[in-house]
Amino acid sequence: MEANLIDKTGKDLNEWKTILAKQSFEKHGEMMKYLKGEYGVSHGFANFIALKFR
Repeated sequence: MEANLIDKTGKDLNEWKTILAKQSFEKHGEMMKYLKGEYGVSHGFANFIALKFR
């Protein structure tokens, strides 16, 4: 999944981690909702990014 991250989302994992680090989320679901709502990331990639961030 990480290999396709840039192609599917336009950002690499470090860029997504930087974006999430600027927020004050405590829960996995909050991160996913944010990524899906603000950036249009698919459910699967939002889950992957949130897991890797945590």
